[in-house]
Amino acid sequence: MKTVVITNTRPIKRLEMSIEPGELLVLRGRNGTGKSHALNAVAALVSGKGSLEVRDGTLKGSVEGFGAKITVAKSTRRSGVLEVTGLEGKLAVASDDEEVVAEVEV
Repeated sequence: MKTVVITNTRPIKRLEMSIEPGELLVLRGRNGTGKSHALNAVAALVSGKGSLEVRDGTLKGSVEGFGAKITVAKSTRRSGVLEVTGLEGKLAVASDDEEVVAEVEV
């Protein structure tokens, strides 16, 4: 018997699928319940490729089965450029030889 366990990957909180060789597994459910996501998670597990996201409100999820495990984690990175057009009258800088402190009034 082969078992795949999917946890905290959107929109699935926990899904355990077990199947014997030669059996057929049918996924039924309403729109948005995770049928396609479950298939994508299994495909990512088998191929090692794909894009999975964590369930809203969780920091970590996983897909496990066939002797492999994928850990899905939430990562937020922000980058960009800040353009300052003027700070006149809004910036105060102080120094005490060890630390420079800047206060900005927004």
